[in-house]
Amino acid sequence: MIALLLLAGATGEERYRDEAREILTFLATHLLADGQVRHHWVDGEAARETDETYYCSGCNLQLLYVMWGLEQRSL
Repeated sequence: MIALLLLAGATGEERYRDEAREILTFLATHLLADGQVRHHWVDGEAARETDETYYCSGCNLQLLYVMWGLEQRSL
């Protein structure tokens, strides 16, 4: 998503921001649980709390940065 937002800033083409928003929609509809984005897919579905790597703080912090960048149009 960061690459898409950087492309949008460099080219001025809104389609890249739109693509980033589509990814955010997927995250919200498929990987968001209990206010956190699950880290990855395991056996064809979103990770569960019982999986070894259920949650990644880095992924969630990066997601917040992308959301902020979209709102501020700073990326």
